[in-house]
Amino acid sequence: YALDMGVIDYALSDIADINSGLVMICSPLSTYKDIFRQLASRNHENIVISDIGSVKEYVNNLASEILPNIMYKNFVAGHPIAGSEKNGVLNSNENIFQDKLLYLTPTLHANNTAIDLVSNIWKIMAANVQIIDAKRHDKIYAIISHLVQILIFTYDDLLSNNIHPLIKEPSNCLYFNKFIRLRHSNINMWRDIIYYNKQNINDAIEQFVSVISQIMHELDVSSNQNNKLESPRLLVNSESIDCNNSIVSISEDDNILEDVAIDELIVPYIIAKTIYRLASENNILDSAGSGFADVTSILKYANLLDNHILHYQNKESLEKAVDLFSDKLRS
Repeated sequence: YALDMGVIDYALSDIADINSGLVMICSPLSTYKDIFRQLASRNHENIVISDIGSVKEYVNNLASEILPNIMYKNFVAGHPIAGSEKNGVLNSNENIFQDKLLYLTPTLHANNTAIDLVSNIWKIMAANVQIIDAKRHDKIYAIISHLVQILIFTYDDLLSNNIHPLIKEPSNCLYFNKFIRLRHSNINMWRDIIYYNKQNINDAIEQFVSVISQIMHELDVSSNQNNKLESPRLLVNSESIDCNNSIVSISEDDNILEDVAIDELIVPYIIAKTIYRLASENNILDSAGSGFADVTSILKYANLLDNHILHYQNKESLEKAVDLFSDKLRS
């Protein structure tokens, strides 16, 4: 199909037939072991190998175990911080890497010539290439990418089960649609990512649950004391957004809310506020991609929603909704 569409020039049915100067692995992490074994059968000293997988320590370790030494020195793992919830050739975008972060995680044994080759190829596509330790990479992206995806899968699952009146889907709400966009991501690809970075992700989940508990406590204290809550200051240009047939009017200066029922945005807002704070506390906001940006775009309602929560009458119902989410996240 890709040949018919003119997306690729030619195709091979056997990896062992590869005679290219660069092999870029673009397949699920669970396929890497077999791919490395087939590449190793050639023991080709002139082939540089890279990848675009979202987990790097596992991949580096696997390459060390399987590839012959001469090929292992030419292995340079990579991860472009760009993508979409959409799949397939028809959803390709020639500018997808432009001005996006591209992390390389070469091992200490990597050949400088191989590193330069892979780096230059990404620079041709206008990516912002940076080198990072694989272990550090996996810890960062466990929080700012992998956990973010799990948050949306979790919330979407609760939505589908109609489990709580505060966990419901508003219609035609721009920022909720951005928040929930990742629900359409490829579950099979993400199953691999979650499995191969599970320890870091489990740690990130525990951090998230701790921070969301802290935020709920702050909301309770502020409500009892009738104090103004401290919110992320993310301004949005003046606009009107249709949420569930009600109009949210946003002022760039004051973020003023007029005549709208926004209960359905409270839990997504608390989730977004939590992951934003967690990323901020870990000083990794600069590593975020478009998924994180969309999930946290609802923070543009910060002043509006904090004020709404401050005066929300049924605090027990809100706490129950957040507890249901946290329990589901941990399960």
